[in-house]
Amino acid sequence: MKSKNNMTGPLFLGMIFFLGCAEEAEKEDAVCGGNGELHGNHCHCDSGYSLSADGSTCEPSDDDNEVDYGGDFYFEPTEINASTQTGGNGQMWLLHAIEGDVHLKIEIYESFGGISSPGELIIDQVDTDYASCGTCLLVQTGCVEHGDHYDCDRNFMPSEGGVVRIDEIGSSAGDTLSGELLGVIFQEVSIGPNYQTQPVDGAEEIALAPWTFDAVLEGS
Repeated sequence: MKSKNNMTGPLFLGMIFFLGCAEEAEKEDAVCGGNGELHGNHCHCDSGYSLSADGSTCEPSDDDNEVDYGGDFYFEPTEINASTQTGGNGQMWLLHAIEGDVHLKIEIYESFGGISSPGELIIDQVDTDYASCGTCLLVQTGCVEHGDHYDCDRNFMPSEGGVVRIDEIGSSAGDTLSGELLGVIFQEVSIGPNYQTQPVDGAEEIALAPWTFDAVLEGS
């Protein structure tokens, strides 16, 4: 006759395994509240969800409690071009918008952890440096066309804290890239030959008013 100890041992071990799996599932659900993906130390939220005040989780969007992002620079481009391409380092998306001698660029690099699906990203320290950003925002002023490129007098990159929201991000020519920049404050920077970025002494700031973009992607 088998003892009770022999009978209950496998059952007990099975319960431990089950509880362990349940705990792992709870941990996975806890990441970004189960409504987004963790990239580095911040969340990329799914569509319909917004980052919490501390940026640690994704919460259902509440139109009645939207933040007033303000901003006194209203960017109204007369020309917008967008493209996508796939290389050895993954997908990348480029958007270039022009208003007079002011250019605004959005460059998203999947291999650097850039936001590559609908959702929201709070700009952190990594995104303020052109050498490390995966979701790169760049404003250039005093731009003059020279052949197939532009020469610009000054470069501005974002400070921490603004929001990049992506509504659509296609992967092929003819698809759409759309979203909005919210509460983004750009500061003047110098960008070195190795793309290392440093704020200029006494840097001027540009507080961008909420800007919506919607462009059809071209191929590379």
